Amino acid sequence: MLNHLAEVDELLFELGDLSGKRAENAAEKLMQRCSHSGEAFQYLQDRMNDVTIPERARHHVYLIVAKIRTWISLHDTYGWKEASYAY
Repeated sequence: MLNHLAEVDELLFELGDLSGKRAENAAEKLMQRCSHSGEAFQYLQDRMNDVTIPERARHHVYLIVAKIRTWISLHDTYGWKEASYAY
């Protein structure tokens, strides 16, 4: 579990990269990691309002959390068996 949290921290740092491509790859990896691990998703939600994370990265985090929450809501509504995000 600690590996998942360390990976989330590393990806949060990469989200703030201004080059764009690294941030895009980090967002994709965060979606995958946090949709497969409840602990990682909870940790990401806890870090969502952390002022030490650059504003650009926090914006990505808000979008990622919103997407996963929406998927969870659909999952609960329709009773889908698959427990991970649609990747």
